[in-house]
Amino acid sequence: HNVKHIKLSNKKSNATKNARESKIKTSREKIKSTYERLKRENKKITIYSIRKEAKVAYATAAKHKDIFEEDLV
Repeated sequence: HNVKHIKLSNKKSNATKNARESKIKTSREKIKSTYERLKRENKKITIYSIRKEAKVAYATAAKHKDIFEEDLV
């Protein structure tokens, strides 16, 4: 089991870091706008309903539940 260790270049490492931050920011914005829309429409707010409407993974919605925690059913 000889595992080849690959060292990433700084350029690729920075690109990966920026892509991850961008994805987190986008997901958070989707969740926030979905929460505000569901709240305006007086709909039940659960992690599942947020996940379904925002089209993000359940784990992602659960990770950012600090946005909608006070209204969580």
